[in-house]
Amino acid sequence: MLGKLLKYEFKSTARTFLPLYGILLLSAFISGLLTDSNSWNLATRISNTIFFGLCFAVLVLTVLTLIQRFSRNLLQDEGYLMMTLPVKTYQLILSKLLCAMVWSIGSIFVGMFAFYLLFSATSILSLSFWQSIFTDFLPSFFDLLATIPGVYYWTLTQSFLLSLLTLSSFILMVYLSLATGQLPMVAKHKKLASFGAFILLYIFNQIIMIKSLAFITETYYPHMFFSSSISDLNNSLSLMIAVVFALNLAFFAGTNHILQKHLNLE
Repeated sequence: MLGKLLKYEFKSTARTFLPLYGILLLSAFISGLLTDSNSWNLATRISNTIFFGLCFAVLVLTVLTLIQRFSRNLLQDEGYLMMTLPVKTYQLILSKLLCAMVWSIGSIFVGMFAFYLLFSATSILSLSFWQSIFTDFLPSFFDLLATIPGVYYWTLTQSFLLSLLTLSSFILMVYLSLATGQLPMVAKHKKLASFGAFILLYIFNQIIMIKSLAFITETYYPHMFFSSSISDLNNSLSLMIAVVFALNLAFFAGTNHILQKHLNLE
């Protein structure tokens, strides 16, 4: 059933994100061509203004979608329908979380590629560019990977996992903040309670992270970072992963409990 929920989530959100991604990339390409023409005229200025405006729009839309999809589907009128589906509450939360993470990561990569297009639009049109990708860049890249010791792959893997957990922790913190507005004691001030809950959760999250980093520094880096080994770095990453994973579980469990026991759609 989780697969069906995800399919519904991606289908609903793709109608917004995919056209916007396409427009952003097209705007970046046109702006890049105009900029490369060395003619800094009115058309170039307008195209660049549109491009940066679209970048901001993607950022804002990603955050708003993260909030609105959860709030509108589960905490407002649509919640009557969603809560009658033959699925567990945690599956509903998980489907929102995974979809939000995918689009957040997608927005980052599309934004990075859009900036690349902005500065390389002309070269992309040339055949020599694509030939160099396959004859020079890719072989050199794979040769470089072959020279990296295996222990560094574990470092990269842990870094990637920590990044994903940090992203999901932020999203779940937003979800828990929104769900807090459903508690009976704050029923008359849901939005204010959600905003206040986010501030408190953010402070709590920062305290935990600062304490964890202080412990890691004292344990693995008593003589500053440049004297540490790769094993110390991996141990540090493992500890941070454990801390952030625990925060994820706490935020997820809190959201799930409120939706199960205190959901108020009136």
